[in-house]
Amino acid sequence: MGSAPLAPTPDEAARLRATLGAFTLTRVPSEEAAVWRVESAAGVWWLKAHLHANKAEREAAVYARLAALAPLGGAPLPFGVPRLLGRPSARALLLSDLGGAPLEASALRAPPLLRALGAALGAWHLLPCEDLDPLSPLKALQRRWGGLLEGLARAEAGARLAALAGAGAGDLDGALREGLAGLRDGLAALEREGGRRWWGPAGARALERRLCHRDVRPENLRLLTPSAPGAPALGLLDFGQARPDLWCADWVTLYAPLRARRDARGDAPDWREAWGAYRAARTLSDEGAAEAERLLRVAACAHALGTAAWALRHADAAVARRGAEELRALSWALRDAASIC
Repeated sequence: MGSAPLAPTPDEAARLRATLGAFTLTRVPSEEAAVWRVESAAGVWWLKAHLHANKAEREAAVYARLAALAPLGGAPLPFGVPRLLGRPSARALLLSDLGGAPLEASALRAPPLLRALGAALGAWHLLPCEDLDPLSPLKALQRRWGGLLEGLARAEAGARLAALAGAGAGDLDGALREGLAGLRDGLAALEREGGRRWWGPAGARALERRLCHRDVRPENLRLLTPSAPGAPALGLLDFGQARPDLWCADWVTLYAPLRARRDARGDAPDWREAWGAYRAARTLSDEGAAEAERLLRVAACAHALGTAAWALRHADAAVARRGAEELRALSWALRDAASIC
């Protein structure tokens, strides 16, 4: 696989000095690239170096697209986002600092914050999106899910995942079996219904690609102090995985944690706050919201299985632990997956 660089190259450092003057670097943890906090007399910046130049090029294109969208109608984007300030090399991006404060996972229980997150995602998914993929979203989803079924329906997948994650193999075997059964039923429903049951009369809307970040989680969110009325209260970092995708790609990493806390009635208040604000921003009817959540539930299961598959393919213990946690957190959804398709 290779690994992210430990330090900028001499050419990258020289270009940073030409842009910022004298600077200091502090390496920060990142899974997919090398990231440094850059401090100079001019302020704080961020340097991100990908292992492969093509990934840097794709991420740079996303920032260019966001910069072009920001002035539309004079309104700010729903999330604060970094600005691309330069390309010290083909693999590297120099990004502005958003400021604000990190978002702790425990903060995702505050109703105002949950409503702000749901509303921002809803508005984000209404942004114009240029979809140049010749493969329809439905066919892409079928291919993606079909590949998961083929890759994970092999003997000892649960035991191998458990060995990587350092967890109990029995639980993971059961979760994988239930997840694969639910995904198989979800794939059959897609092929049979073409997505119509998952958004009612407006089925086509459920299967339109939107501009998606595809890794929305607390680590990639910032709490901002709005500078003016209507300015975003949340910032969104790290667009390395961003591309046009189904809207649920921005919910799959949030679904399990938001559904985890239950009240005395068995309801999930965190989920209710966030999802209610999202459906209001997208003006979904009761029927449309129910159909959308059916698709999201299966997509979240597929994401957990996909995380497990990636971990097995690359023998990555950290990702294996995350996949195991997702599978366990979604055990109720995995069991119910067949009944919702």
